Amino acid sequence: MIGSLTAIRLSASSSLTKLRAAWPKVVAAFESPWVAYPLILILQLKVIWGLWALRDVTTGDTTSYFIKAWSWYQSGGMDIAWSPLYTSFYGCFLFINSDPVWATFAHRVTIIMTTTFLVLAVLRQLLPASIAWVCTAWWAVLPIVFNTLYEVHLFAAIPVLTAWLLMLTATGPWRRAAALAIFAGSAVLVRNELSVPTAILGAVLAVYEFIRLRRGEGTRFVGTLLAYAIAMSVVVGLCGAAYKQSYVKYPMLTPYMKEKHTLNMAQVYAFGYQQRHPEWTSSPWIECHPLMEETFGNPSPTLREMIAANPKAVFEHFMWNTSLTPNGFQLLLFHRAAGSINPDYDPSMLSKMNKRSGAVLTVALLSLWAVAAVILWRGRREWWQSWFSSRALGWAAMFAVVAVIPLVICTQRPRPSYLFAFAAVVIAITGMCLHITTTRWRLAEHLRTIAPLLMVGFVLFVPRHFVQSQHTNRWVANSVERLLPYREAISNPGTVLLVQDRVNVGFYIHPASTRMERKAIHVFGEMIATAKPGESFAGMMERNEVDYAYIEEQALAWLKTKQCDDAEGFMDGRGAPGWELLAAGNVPGDRWRIYHRVK
Repeated sequence: MIGSLTAIRLSASSSLTKLRAAWPKVVAAFESPWVAYPLILILQLKVIWGLWALRDVTTGDTTSYFIKAWSWYQSGGMDIAWSPLYTSFYGCFLFINSDPVWATFAHRVTIIMTTTFLVLAVLRQLLPASIAWVCTAWWAVLPIVFNTLYEVHLFAAIPVLTAWLLMLTATGPWRRAAALAIFAGSAVLVRNELSVPTAILGAVLAVYEFIRLRRGEGTRFVGTLLAYAIAMSVVVGLCGAAYKQSYVKYPMLTPYMKEKHTLNMAQVYAFGYQQRHPEWTSSPWIECHPLMEETFGNPSPTLREMIAANPKAVFEHFMWNTSLTPNGFQLLLFHRAAGSINPDYDPSMLSKMNKRSGAVLTVALLSLWAVAAVILWRGRREWWQSWFSSRALGWAAMFAVVAVIPLVICTQRPRPSYLFAFAAVVIAITGMCLHITTTRWRLAEHLRTIAPLLMVGFVLFVPRHFVQSQHTNRWVANSVERLLPYREAISNPGTVLLVQDRVNVGFYIHPASTRMERKAIHVFGEMIATAKPGESFAGMMERNEVDYAYIEEQALAWLKTKQCDDAEGFMDGRGAPGWELLAAGNVPGDRWRIYHRVK
């Protein structure tokens, strides 16, 4: 017995010795791109798994972008004023599968996976490989990122991250020129506010290239000038091609862009005003213009006109938005905030407010930054020479994007969806602070040693976000999929579709009509508002020239209460003379019917 125990102990000791000897190779393997990138993508895919089956298809702004994506898919048409690079990207998925639900989920997943990949690529250039992976995992598990309300906001981070990566890996002027060109192109084709970072980065690179040429380093003047000229020419050509394909051109473009700006300012001002004045109960989205008329004497003023007409009101708007900054940053970085006022437009974020953990995490983060700042200041020369000098341009490109954040916060609000690039910068700074502090206290090697365990632990134990018990409402996706077999017939000129939701279901089914005035009638809106006493349901639809009717549970219940002569027939699937039942569902709580008028 004793001999057996001794043998077991010797065997265990021998195995542990071998593991210790082999562990540096394991650490090196996990730090290599061949393991780090697949592992982070596996983590991201695990976190979002089931998104396409349990989450509803994106509504709101995305349906408007879908119309533009459909135009790109059908004819190559673009709207130069509304993120044409994003809508063409979205439209490319329709070439693979024209099902709007599939295309919307597919492009969302692609954006999520791409941004996570690029965040890791950028952080690996700024930080030790193990810290870079852990920091990217922080990004990957943030619901505010992968479950963002609208895909266009996360897509806007892709060109920014790509430009940062080019700046960090540049050994000559070509990649630096490409990074500046991407910034410039993105300011036109993705997000207009990137024009400020473009100007800042352009000034930084002009000074850098001048100093480099004066010192006689690397490529000569002609080669440097050629690199920037070619890169900017390519971007100008792409922007010109987008303008050529745009169905909005000069002179229509000027008032069109002004309308976009004034509508945005009216809505954001009204939303903030309602938070400050709850007694104002109108909708900030569709009833904002009377408030603007009352406050600024103009229902649709530009920001400059707002300031000229009522600077006090604009100042209050700016100060209110600025006061929400802590809440916005906490939601962005921790998906919870200590404050009580929602900095987002998404009402679901209210459940993430008043969380003490938001304050605790903020204090911990700022404490780490403060400690690292002291260490860095004391050893600034050594850190500059050994670490920062070779990465300075990359950091400059990152802080160029940060420079526009105060403008976004003041004029719009600190909405997390507007700050994804800023989140990547904060995560990078935090990772750098962790590297500085662990190096100072000689813990860096210990952290590197346990990094494989942390990486595997993340993949194994971080839970999936989309689970059956929490995400089951797929009302829009189900409605679109039910109507999809009849999309071709519904799209015929003159055909009228009756749906319960014009903007979401209607736009996804018939995106060729940009406004859908005659292509969809809101069941509880336009049609019911015009109902005549004693009128049958079939009579109402025929009077409104309805050809296809998608009737859901709520509409069926309404029919029952109205006691129309033919209500029972439509409820039980028999319809009425002249109406053909095409499809039906009878699951309690999710009953529906699709009828076609036989002419």
